[in-house]
Amino acid sequence: MTVGSYDVVIVGGGVIGSATAYFLASEPDFDGRIAVIEKDSTYTDAATPRSAADLVLRTGAVLMTGFCTWEQPGRYRLVVRELPVRRTGDDDADALALTAALSREIEDAIRRAPAQWVWMHRRWKTQP
Repeated sequence: MTVGSYDVVIVGGGVIGSATAYFLASEPDFDGRIAVIEKDSTYTDAATPRSAADLVLRTGAVLMTGFCTWEQPGRYRLVVRELPVRRTGDDDADALALTAALSREIEDAIRRAPAQWVWMHRRWKTQP
């Protein structure tokens, strides 16, 4: 972040903070400067439960993602995808890799339709 003066300062660059900055900047009547302050600007330290990966690895279940997005009144698109599971013999490393893959799927879905997403919990409240 550049030191200077800002009209709006948003503390927390998670989904809510980033979405707030995005929509404010998109507002035609707003011509101010926005600063988003995030202690982890790379977002690499977000706490993510690995329970889905652990269950898949313990049971041999298939891990599927499904994302539904609004397209127009009365029309939605559902995209379902299977995530590949790679086993190396190191259960902890496999669970972390699968959790990271699942997180990337979620991030990609949000990037495709950011206006349709909001976190319902404090994603960056704890360090992993």
